[in-house]
Amino acid sequence: RQSSSSRRKQPKPSDYLKLKPSTALTLSLKEGATKKYAAELEISNPSEHPIMFKVRTTNPERYSVKPSYGIIDQVSVVTVHIAVATEAAAALEKEIAAAQELGGLESNDKFRVMSFVLTSPMMKQL
Repeated sequence: RQSSSSRRKQPKPSDYLKLKPSTALTLSLKEGATKKYAAELEISNPSEHPIMFKVRTTNPERYSVKPSYGIIDQVSVVTVHIAVATEAAAALEKEIAAAQELGGLESNDKFRVMSFVLTSPMMKQL
């Protein structure tokens, strides 16, 4: 006979975090005081527990990610701003110019959102 704790349904990662966009980021040119390529990633926490998160990239020299880590309160949303770093913008402009002749530019750079559910005892220690 199974105990009630072992019969409990295990939560899926999507029960704790929802990403928007969920699969691919599209950097677009943002005009302002300075023009830059940027995107926003919305991280939602639909759960009843606070969640610690960290956004990582395979190319940290190319991207500025703000905030790159933090705590999302229960049933809350955080918007992460991702932009091409100023130092990498010139190289990206050259890649875009060359890629326009080929029909577009797709990057192999990846972003990963790591997360950890915070329990009440953990919150007391923060």
